[in-house]
Amino acid sequence: MLVQLEADKNILKSYPLAPLPAQQKKSAGIWKAINPIVWIGYVLHILPYSFIKRFIKKNIKDPQWISSLKYAFGLFLVPVYYIILSVAFYLIIPNGWALLGFAFLLPITGILVTDFLKK
Repeated sequence: MLVQLEADKNILKSYPLAPLPAQQKKSAGIWKAINPIVWIGYVLHILPYSFIKRFIKKNIKDPQWISSLKYAFGLFLVPVYYIILSVAFYLIIPNGWALLGFAFLLPITGILVTDFLKK
């Protein structure tokens, strides 16, 4: 085991400039906090996120059901919400290409904001 320990120490010495995990997380968190795409996603997705969170907090006592219900709500509620948002966007800006871009960015901003809200 001493030989293995010395070999591991030598490997660590060969990477002296490797960033610390805490520094990476802090800088990534700051970037996400000031990223405008994350804030746009937050505004667009606050309704389904808060509904799912409130429903689970109010009605579910067993923690084993939480992930299954989040998945089920995400599978059925979020696409309906996206359709409603897309129709509202098209009524405000009746342009097909803008609607296509908006519909494409909805899930991307949703993924970014859920990653931001987890931390």
